[in-house]
Amino acid sequence: MSNGQSTSMTGDDSRASRIQAVLDDCIQRRLAGESLSDEQIIATHPDLMPELGDELRKLGRIQEARRAANQASTVNGSPLGWADETPPRMDLPGYDLVRQIGRGGQAVVYQAIQLATGRKVAVKVLLEGPFASARERSRFDREAQILAALAHPNIVQIIDRGMTSEGHPCPAACI
Repeated sequence: MSNGQSTSMTGDDSRASRIQAVLDDCIQRRLAGESLSDEQIIATHPDLMPELGDELRKLGRIQEARRAANQASTVNGSPLGWADETPPRMDLPGYDLVRQIGRGGQAVVYQAIQLATGRKVAVKVLLEGPFASARERSRFDREAQILAALAHPNIVQIIDRGMTSEGHPCPAACI
């Protein structure tokens, strides 16, 4: 009995592996610019239906979400965070903000010059600023404390932590 289950599991694993290989190939071909419809893929692999069709629908939803996110993250054709956006008028003692380089759900990151040393740094400022909840400020501060305690070549080093003159918490990281 266990042999039958093992064989069935192996068959299921093999089928799942084949579906994954077809999906991987589809993604690579589409990324390379090939116009490849779900119908063409299904026609080539009818033996993998209906699971392949389900996975292709999921892949389609992911691609639609990615397109929507890319459209939402551009301004005048330039990606947000990488456009030549001038930083907001914000007094950040000890730093000269150069440009915005990133934006997420919690914070905005600016390229800045640390005035005392002249080095380029990234400054992360809490997005909600003075309107952030105590929980958001606490989470932001905890992130800065944790990062400041870490030393790893793949993790930015926190070199400073403080507040803007408007009361926005902001750590500064080496870049």
